[in-house]
Amino acid sequence: MIATVRSELLKIRSLAVGWATAIGVLVVTLLALAFWYLILQAQTTSEYLDDSPADVKESVYTAGQYFGLLLTMIFGITIVTSEYAHQTITSTFLATPKRSRVVLAKIVAGLLFALVFFAISSVLAVGGGTAMLVSLGVPVGAGLGTGLGAVALNALAYVVWMIFGVGIGTLIRNQVVAVVAAIVLYLAELGSGLVFPQLASALDQDWIAKLQYYLPGGASRAMTSLVATDDAPVWWIAALVLLLYGVITTAYGTLITAARDVS
Repeated sequence: MIATVRSELLKIRSLAVGWATAIGVLVVTLLALAFWYLILQAQTTSEYLDDSPADVKESVYTAGQYFGLLLTMIFGITIVTSEYAHQTITSTFLATPKRSRVVLAKIVAGLLFALVFFAISSVLAVGGGTAMLVSLGVPVGAGLGTGLGAVALNALAYVVWMIFGVGIGTLIRNQVVAVVAAIVLYLAELGSGLVFPQLASALDQDWIAKLQYYLPGGASRAMTSLVATDDAPVWWIAALVLLLYGVITTAYGTLITAARDVS
């Protein structure tokens, strides 16, 4: 198993996707910090910064998370589908006939990279975010526990979305189709946040609004937030929901990978 993981790490290092994803995570975190700086700077005269320190810390310390998780999922897809795109999957399965072991090795190798992406984003967001908040006159200690707790949950989100990406890659061999389908699935969370509350209001059924948190994107949003909201589940329930998506997708994809022919 160790040799298989090393082989997968070598394959990933031979691809540009690792560096591209790391740079992408770096860029989206910088852009997110700039966004929050402009937002918070405009509110320095309001009571928002004093009344919601936990909310502010959580948002700033996880800056770049939204698109960072998307990039990590695409990375997970790519480390599987690139084998089919470059037609190396046959030699991979000849070297390791037990295909479930190959998928597991890809997950283990991918997790190492996912944690690197998380570290890049978090070091930049916490370090740069703290400097930014100090420059705006926000007390460092207020809401610090909530902010750092959200950072820890962010690590879990990077891990789960990478597993989810590998699962999608095992289900859909075509790289372009898999990436497009994953992006649509991920961004559907934006629409669900508008549609479900409207339906709940129109039908006078409050439970419908909560359904958005049981889709992958909504579960991810609820999982990485320690600031209580009215209808979102607690973080660990959302984490279980998101993890369930990842496990089911990967398990089913592994079964398909083991059964279908390759050439």
